[in-house]
Amino acid sequence: MKVEILPALTDNYMYLLIDQDTREAAIVDPVQPQKVLDAVKKHGVKLTTVLTTHHHWDHAGGNEKLVKMEPGLRVYGGDGRVGALTQKVSHLTALKESWQVTPAAVQSAGRRERHCWPSEGQQRRREPRQVGSLSVKCLSTPCHTSGHICYYVTKPNSSEPPAVFTGDTLFVAGCGKFFEGTPEEMYKALIEILGSLDPKTRVYCGHEYTINNLKFARHVEPSNPSIQEKLAWAKGEVGPGARWGERPCAGHGGHQEGEGQLPSAQGLSPACITLLSLQASLRPFRCFRSQIFSRG
Repeated sequence: MKVEILPALTDNYMYLLIDQDTREAAIVDPVQPQKVLDAVKKHGVKLTTVLTTHHHWDHAGGNEKLVKMEPGLRVYGGDGRVGALTQKVSHLTALKESWQVTPAAVQSAGRRERHCWPSEGQQRRREPRQVGSLSVKCLSTPCHTSGHICYYVTKPNSSEPPAVFTGDTLFVAGCGKFFEGTPEEMYKALIEILGSLDPKTRVYCGHEYTINNLKFARHVEPSNPSIQEKLAWAKGEVGPGARWGERPCAGHGGHQEGEGQLPSAQGLSPACITLLSLQASLRPFRCFRSQIFSRG
């Protein structure tokens, strides 16, 4: 599995997901289609799939142009407002797939919707979405928008760590705004679904908000050394002197291997990735669970 990070607009990220065995590829949130096709040509891969996290224009705004430029693409999304949608993912289906990935956590999150959980037979019969030999599962994470989906990608029968594309749900040291959702929904998305994935999962978020998020995190936890270290690193890498698109994303850096950094031999720049295990030391979230779930 290879992921090419494609900076877009002023602070967005698009991601070209490549199955190196079959040379098939998917693009996540292709807001700038020509840049996507340039990357496809550069890597010599066949683009078959669009994975759209949510309908906002800075994520889905390039879908219609891209499918005109590259006919026959499968366009996935969890919301009818996603442009050029061909494969709508129902949130019931996404909840079931969340269940398969993190059963204990999602059963807890869905205690009011237990009818959503599939039987063992249903699980065995479900065919996962594929990008070449890569398995793609949809995780229902409504809040930023009511139809938001995160995409969890694994390579079966491989020791390669998974990847999750989180759109505007999870950022480095932060989360998305609650435009169409509630604190309960964001809690479930961050803690009970994403937070229960394999700690080695690579996290690819939708925007470069790292410095501002870490400044807020430092205000909340001024004595947290992980936040101080990460902020110092990020200021050097993505501060005012760096131009967008000519700098590494601030998802990772400044940590020893074993604390979240990936070996360079894996073919991905460690400066472009964050891991769920690292996120746990940076996020400044505060949750009073009894208050969250006492309503309604």
